[in-house]
Amino acid sequence: IPDVEAAGKGKAIANRVSMEPNEKIAALLTVREWEEGRFVVMGTRKGVIKKTELAAFSNPRAGGIIAMGVEDDDSVIAVTTSDGSGQILIASRNGVAIRFDETDVRPMGRTAYGVRGLTLRDDDEVVAMEVLRPGTAVLTLTENGFGKRTAIDDYRVTARGGVGIINIQT
Repeated sequence: IPDVEAAGKGKAIANRVSMEPNEKIAALLTVREWEEGRFVVMGTRKGVIKKTELAAFSNPRAGGIIAMGVEDDDSVIAVTTSDGSGQILIASRNGVAIRFDETDVRPMGRTAYGVRGLTLRDDDEVVAMEVLRPGTAVLTLTENGFGKRTAIDDYRVTARGGVGIINIQT
């Protein structure tokens, strides 16, 4: 992506990346080096999570490459990089969250669909996913303006695929 002055208009990302009419950009990642042992972690609205080696994305084509298989009624909501040894927090719209070790998610190929990260109840959906750094806190905000900050150690580590714990009363 070319540099533009601060007052410059820029160009639509659709002019840079070939996308299908129903596709939307979920995340952009800056990669300076294609290091071994680095992973791309993706999460969907229906609670599916996937981890793929960063090197699998090192040779993109003009038309793009498939990063993750996604069901028709699902969509990717978060993408981040990791070293493969951290912990992951997934939070849902109804105030539930789950924290689990990233090693619970095995590395998969680009076209794989992923595995269950959070089992959702009824009309719930995932709104955020993050790879946690030790000693940090989680800031939880609701759509009505309520919020709280919680140390990550207050979220117990569980197995991937559980129903999670109450993160915030909604």
